[in-house]
Amino acid sequence: MSHYAQEISRKINQLSADDDEYWAFKGRAKREHCHALLAYPAMMIPEMQGELIDILLEYHPKAQTVFDPFVGSGTVLGESLLRGMNFVGNDINPLAILSCEVKSDYFDIKTLEESLKELRNVITSPCFKYKKHSFKNIDKWFLPEVVESLSKIRSAILLEPRDWCRRFYWLALSETVRKFCNSRSSTYKLHIKAEDSIAVESDPIDFFCDKVKSNIRLKNDLWKSLESKGFVVRGKVSRCVSLFSNDVLKKNSRLDQVADLVVTSPPYGDNGTTVTYGQYSYLQLCWISTEDLRTPFDKSLLATQSSIDTASLGGSKKDWQEKGAMLCSLSKEAECIFRDLKKIGKGGEKRFVAFCYDFYESLISMDLSLKPGGYALLTLGNRSINGKQVPLDKVCKELLEKLGMEEVILFERKIPNKRMATRNNISSTMRAESILIVHKPVVG
Repeated sequence: MSHYAQEISRKINQLSADDDEYWAFKGRAKREHCHALLAYPAMMIPEMQGELIDILLEYHPKAQTVFDPFVGSGTVLGESLLRGMNFVGNDINPLAILSCEVKSDYFDIKTLEESLKELRNVITSPCFKYKKHSFKNIDKWFLPEVVESLSKIRSAILLEPRDWCRRFYWLALSETVRKFCNSRSSTYKLHIKAEDSIAVESDPIDFFCDKVKSNIRLKNDLWKSLESKGFVVRGKVSRCVSLFSNDVLKKNSRLDQVADLVVTSPPYGDNGTTVTYGQYSYLQLCWISTEDLRTPFDKSLLATQSSIDTASLGGSKKDWQEKGAMLCSLSKEAECIFRDLKKIGKGGEKRFVAFCYDFYESLISMDLSLKPGGYALLTLGNRSINGKQVPLDKVCKELLEKLGMEEVILFERKIPNKRMATRNNISSTMRAESILIVHKPVVG
């Protein structure tokens, strides 16, 4: 281990020794400015990621670019911008990309406030000739009066001439859709509410306008902080932000050795049985005009409510036996859990292999994106399959070591509160996460 890697390990161990719940950030976590623009599943604690980035920068001061291959709502993006870092982000989910685009987009508070006044006047005008929106099963997921209100909002947004304003509105509309759809809020999967609990308790138009106003304040808070540090010029962030909506398993030569730091929280397991990011986003994406996204994405991902989840890590169990043999040859931990799951005999070994093999492929892509001498920081969760805990942190460490990475530190943090669905199996059992930091040595 290099001297700097030893210092990083020493510093983190010292903080943990002084307070065994230091990294839980209980009472110290706040979801403010850009981190509160959108509610999204399994969001990371911004302050924790920020402090760990600060520690890495202390011993890697020449680092300029952060890469997050599973960018989600953009927690790492926000913390990177606040530190004057260039940022590269990737996610297969278009809603995640929209969130990141809005966080890093051009911003002018006066223009947006004036635009919102005009927008509300248009929506509430009795003469407004809006287009009623439609998609498959819309009447299942939304009451007729909600469809009418959301259609008015959508039609009015499409009249806004500035694309950055439209993106800002689409993000607020996504929250409105989530609030007024007929799906249960207790799960990220799409499950219809009981018939007697489906009702409109407030006005979707009022909710949308209030959300836009709130988001304007939040974005303005971020912009003031960035401006005070010289990171905003003429309404734009002065650092480079590049976003991609790629399947992380497919090689993208534009991402080769782009990053000095990789900071990310990969999925804890296949989306279908852990956090269904795709189902969570589906109805919202049905209302948003995705043509306004600057980042191109595969439109087939919107074909069904399960398309994004199927395309994500572990979505396919094809060739699982061959993949399992390869995985077991790379990781002793993977071999042990595979053997145990096979003994249980409920097919859990197939799910385990499908996810972990894809996870390994994503680690290869991550390795290719990291410059020699750089560090990778991963926040990982050890889910359970058929009652058996899967040590993803240890499997990940072994797989990264096979790729030539060197462990700096692996430690656990308690989860005092994390936005997980109450009806999702892992949320009732997962009370801790693991933080793994590895170093990519300079060869030669």
